[in-house]
Amino acid sequence: MTTHPFRFLPFLSGVLFLLIAAGWFMVDSALLTQDELRLAGPITLIVLGLLGVAATFRSRK
Repeated sequence: MTTHPFRFLPFLSGVLFLLIAAGWFMVDSALLTQDELRLAGPITLIVLGLLGVAATFRSRK
């Protein structure tokens, strides 16, 4: 069985989708307030952006 190379863009897109769904679930089930989610959203996007930049500069072997 051959393995395909790991691709960061689809991975980060999937993580972003899961985090949006998790944020919606947490607000809907009253685990987070809108104000707390308003702070967590930008932090999540910054972390994902840094992961994307790190993946760009990663050396290919």
